[in-house]
Amino acid sequence: MNKQHNKILTAMLAMIIITGTVANVAQATDTKDKDAKELQLFSQAKISLTEAIKAAEQKTGGKAMEADIDDESSTVRFEIETV
Repeated sequence: MNKQHNKILTAMLAMIIITGTVANVAQATDTKDKDAKELQLFSQAKISLTEAIKAAEQKTGGKAMEADIDDESSTVRFEIETV
């Protein structure tokens, strides 16, 4: 009974490890795809990220704390958070 119990536990542990590995590979692929999309969007932008940050700071009178490109939009847009 003890050997059968160990075999079951070993099989369960192997399944958990395999599932975690597959999830990590899928996440890495998603990250690479997102990075490639963002790089393409950056290359299509009419202004640089630096120029977008300066414009946001001038418009709001604040200081930029976070900047990113909006990858959910159909057009290239920067997202600048200011305080």
